[in-house]
Amino acid sequence: MKQTFYDAQFGTVQVRRIATAKFVRIRVATDGALVVTAPHRARMTEISALINSARDKLHTLVAEHSTKHPAWENGSRIGERHVLAIIPDERISAIKCFAKDGTITIRYPRGTQPEVIQQKAYDTIKKTLRAEAKKYMPERLAKLASAHGFHYERLRYSTANGRWGSCSSSGTISLNIWLMTLPDAAIDYVMIHELAHTKHMNHSQQFWDQVATCMPDYKARKKVLSQHSPRN
Repeated sequence: MKQTFYDAQFGTVQVRRIATAKFVRIRVATDGALVVTAPHRARMTEISALINSARDKLHTLVAEHSTKHPAWENGSRIGERHVLAIIPDERISAIKCFAKDGTITIRYPRGTQPEVIQQKAYDTIKKTLRAEAKKYMPERLAKLASAHGFHYERLRYSTANGRWGSCSSSGTISLNIWLMTLPDAAIDYVMIHELAHTKHMNHSQQFWDQVATCMPDYKARKKVLSQHSPRN
């Protein structure tokens, strides 16, 4: 069971209740947010008290994470399709986030904690990319599958850490929404890669021969992909 609550310093905190958990544990997720793992019986007051008692340490962990994942800044490029606008606005009392015409805008009032701004930026970027993925990926994947004689059962969207895509033995293809920040040629390579797995559930020579048959320049596209990694 998953829950979330808002913390003024750390933004949205995710709580995952697991039947086998014996203690409340806190970690920094790959997107810089706090994730709490807790037993079903743990009360929210207990979780909040633990965060309050460890604020300095948690702040240090979040800061260390930010050195590995550069902060979103005003003017940051979000792939080839978007630019990020992070703008202070003294006229508002709460953060406002929206995307329009290739600009993802985060407006924040005076005194907003940097961690909160970062979390809101991440959440808004992810929401925007997911919406775009749902518009673009189904049609493109179906077109590539039809052109090269592949069959898959369904498409799902993921934010899997470090994985652009996957294909299950049942024929479900998962594609990372952060692919929407990459050139179309790289997106097509990932799609062909996962479609090839519907026939070869490994990385054998037969698999790579299949990929090469569909996409003779796959090595160049793969090289482009290797220069990027999912933000999450």
